[in-house]
Amino acid sequence: MTNRPPLYRLFFALWPPAEVQGLLYRRAVMLSRQFGGRPTRCENLHVTLHFIGPVERERVADFKAAAEKIESSSFHLQLERLTLRRRQKMLWAMPEQPPEALLTLQGELGRVLAERCAFVPEKRAYQPHVTMLRKLTVFAEPPAWQQLAWQVRDFCLVESRQAADGVHYRVLQRWSLRRI
Repeated sequence: MTNRPPLYRLFFALWPPAEVQGLLYRRAVMLSRQFGGRPTRCENLHVTLHFIGPVERERVADFKAAAEKIESSSFHLQLERLTLRRRQKMLWAMPEQPPEALLTLQGELGRVLAERCAFVPEKRAYQPHVTMLRKLTVFAEPPAWQQLAWQVRDFCLVESRQAADGVHYRVLQRWSLRRI
């Protein structure tokens, strides 16, 4: 048996302020009454930019160095609708039309990670969203959604850890976006 170093399970994300996470969580709890399923933990609510997956500890610095190269603008992100993801048994909150600055940030980050870290971005079109519920048991038309928004001023590298009580996320580092 070989002793393998522990792997970090990483992703880049937009992390809402605590008050926005709180509002999203309260809405997720209310939605769980209609759709069943499990609300995402309040402190875990986020918008993924790129999922990296498991990497060795010494590679974490490479991903941080790559993120240092990103120069992008701050932007206003509006979550305007709910989308039912039947096959995945999830309910998402997402924008009607993602801001151009978000798409630029996500695209530029993917390009830099590919060049500097040999990261292979997903081929599917990027759909920014917040996962509100998982393991849905009812598949009805989502109700009207009261828009929720925040000014995105940074992006972060996050570690995901599996524990007996579920998944826990830890922000490893944040990078500021230029003020607009």
